[in-house]
Amino acid sequence: MRSPVALHTSLVAVSDDPVATNPELYSVVFENERVRVLEYRDRPGDRTLPHRHPDSVMLTLSSFRRRLFAKLKERIPADDASPLSGGEPRLGPASAG
Repeated sequence: MRSPVALHTSLVAVSDDPVATNPELYSVVFENERVRVLEYRDRPGDRTLPHRHPDSVMLTLSSFRRRLFAKLKERIPADDASPLSGGEPRLGPASAG
């Protein structure tokens, strides 16, 4: 079983929805006309397909290191991965990833 890693909340849905592009990793926890809450669960080594997030709040439930890829062939060394602590909410601007 995958452990909960993060909950995302956002104000609007956008194209390239991560629930559609990566349904095995993202699920909708709550949604109405004003807000959408996503749950993201993964294991070390899991990757997502390109998708977008509107302005959002991310609450990581456990600590982990995150690597983002600008292009599929461009890899960020493990030492340069961003450490994220569990239990810390973060406000993030709209992004594509």
